[in-house]
Amino acid sequence: MWTGRVENDGFNRLVLAAGLSARQISVLRLYAKVLRQIGTAFSQAYMEDALGGHPEIARRLARLFEIRFDPDRKG
Repeated sequence: MWTGRVENDGFNRLVLAAGLSARQISVLRLYAKVLRQIGTAFSQAYMEDALGGHPEIARRLARLFEIRFDPDRKG
């Protein structure tokens, strides 16, 4: 945040709570923004609080993204 390379929002608490990297958090942030664009009823703050309160789920969502979109993955 200090250098301006990542956004200053509630998703950043996942660095400590879930042990995620800034890049992994950016993916979760993107999911939240896409959900907002398609009209979900949940605010970004709500999604930040939900994932911040459930760090294991945040970790698993980040891992799912990495597995699904791994270019070296077979099958």
